[in-house]
Amino acid sequence: MRWLQVIIPFVAQVPSIAGAEPIPIARALARPADQVTVLVGVSHVGLKRTLGDDHTLDLRTWTSTAFPTSTLYPVAIGKNAPAARTVVIGGRVVGQQSRALTWREMKEKLDGAGLLAFGSADDWLVVDGARYENMMDDLRPRGVARFVFRHIWSRHTRDDAIENDEVIGGLIEDCLFEGAFMFLSEQNGIWQGGYALELSHVLARLEPMPYDTAVSRNGAPGKPPADGSLVAGKAHGQLFKHFDTTGDTPLEVHDCVFFVSQLSVNGPKAMAFPPNATWRNNVLIWAGGGSYPGTLPASGVSEMNLLTHSRAALEACWDQAVTTWKQRHGVTSFEEVDMERFIAPDDPVRGQRKLSVRLPDASGVVSISTDPR
Repeated sequence: MRWLQVIIPFVAQVPSIAGAEPIPIARALARPADQVTVLVGVSHVGLKRTLGDDHTLDLRTWTSTAFPTSTLYPVAIGKNAPAARTVVIGGRVVGQQSRALTWREMKEKLDGAGLLAFGSADDWLVVDGARYENMMDDLRPRGVARFVFRHIWSRHTRDDAIENDEVIGGLIEDCLFEGAFMFLSEQNGIWQGGYALELSHVLARLEPMPYDTAVSRNGAPGKPPADGSLVAGKAHGQLFKHFDTTGDTPLEVHDCVFFVSQLSVNGPKAMAFPPNATWRNNVLIWAGGGSYPGTLPASGVSEMNLLTHSRAALEACWDQAVTTWKQRHGVTSFEEVDMERFIAPDDPVRGQRKLSVRLPDASGVVSISTDPR
């Protein structure tokens, strides 16, 4: 079979995250005993901590089922006293609410996040190896100069996988967002300069969620979903929420795979990829029919759609990328992972791997892999 290999040349250039760099995870775990907090077991109540500078929160064998009965923020760090150079390792956070709740019901009553983390305005925050399931938002950074989110796995996220509404720069790397209503939000803040935001080797798929057609929130008028966006009572938003050319963090996006299956509730215009960005070697899988309805960059994003491939081939492409990610990270199931490999996976991607997409004809199988540079 003849293969068409689509590899957009990659140049080893990343946004500025210079200065005092986040320490390796092994060093974070080796901090002095009074600077490492280890939690184990299953918690049904919220974890709220005020940590000192240079503190590690080790949650590798800890699970939270506190959302939403006990708290809307199962892990909340530093709200009253933000600290510098906090490292959070591991943690599995699982929302207990019904998955039949609509997006609007969730937004009005359960608008929380798996992790709410405040940090120093002149330093960094790291979250590595965390898992989130059935949360409203997964990660909400606040106040920090920059963040690093690495080896995150989330699924069935009812709103934003990453709610970055303070428009903070940093790095999102080697993460799997297996199903979210929205992927990345920057809807309220204005970038103040400083660090760009790099997305490296991210897999992100939008998942249609139960969505009602009511047009009110807390009694105030709202807007109905866009025509054609509601399919069998379910809908999703878009990959990038409220990005424009003025107030957003400059983006550097490379070696990522995105999967979108239907029109956004906010219409095709909202589905545009951010213009204030550099794109290299990314793949967009669009399974909604025709060409992707949002505006795409002139280069750096290869679109796969039903015009050239079957739905089965598109799904197989995504499944291959996900399977490879899980194998590298020592995943048996969402409940059972090898945490040593999860936070230090086979074939680390930083500067060493590139995304390779091989496309056969419309009747064949499509594969995505990360190959040596």
